[in-house]
Amino acid sequence: MRVKKAYEKFGSRSFVPSGISDTNGVGEGDVLFYGSTTVQSGKAYYLYEDENTAYWSATDADALTSSSYLIAIAMGNGAANSVGMLLRGMVHIGSVTAANGAGKPIYLSALQGQLTATAPSAANDYVRIVGYQVASNKIWFSPDNTHIKIAE
Repeated sequence: MRVKKAYEKFGSRSFVPSGISDTNGVGEGDVLFYGSTTVQSGKAYYLYEDENTAYWSATDADALTSSSYLIAIAMGNGAANSVGMLLRGMVHIGSVTAANGAGKPIYLSALQGQLTATAPSAANDYVRIVGYQVASNKIWFSPDNTHIKIAE
């Protein structure tokens, strides 16, 4: 009988940037099928609850709630519980790329539902790293649990 080593406990997964389609929101990783909100592929959303019903709403670096709650990327157009919301993994986001950007951080944008390679800098914006660029338009989406408010 073969004994698994500690690092083999959970196995491994492979993410190859060139294997991810060039379609917004297409990716692979940890996906949540939850909430009936209609979402758009490749957009960033935060999860919240109102009267025992779960909703997804577009993120915005201008607001505390949408910058600090659980966020995900819509993996298709339609109901979140059907298309899936990427919580962590490799994903194509056509609007996000930085020159010589491999390894550079990606942030929530002050434009609703958008990500950016430039940290928000306006007074009262919230800065939250949500991942890192791996290749052109391909990011490792893994939102940091912290956010920082820019002073007035």
